[in-house]
Amino acid sequence: MKNWSETTHFLRQQTNGTFQAMLSMSRPSLINCYWREYYVSADDETRLTLDYELKAYNQLLYQYPNLHYQNIPQLDAVVIEVKTRSNDPDLPGIMAGFPLRVQRYSKYIQAIEMV
Repeated sequence: MKNWSETTHFLRQQTNGTFQAMLSMSRPSLINCYWREYYVSADDETRLTLDYELKAYNQLLYQYPNLHYQNIPQLDAVVIEVKTRSNDPDLPGIMAGFPLRVQRYSKYIQAIEMV
């Protein structure tokens, strides 16, 4: 397994410009892992994803990628995302039938706040 320095060096060789410069000034802070299920409507207009078993591994103190020690507790959440290709006027009514709290959610932000 490559350490973070070797990994970022390899990535810098594969890129150029702004992304290459950003890699030179950055270091890994977090690895997010989760299971995802995809669902697509029959007309291919609406997509739903379920993300669950969210795990986050702090990378700030590790020279090598840390996937063994879950420094951050598993997030007890299921993230449901619904996207449509068109502005279906029926979608808000359909979604209102689900007993869910609607909010913006970032798996990265949630995990990094726990570091």
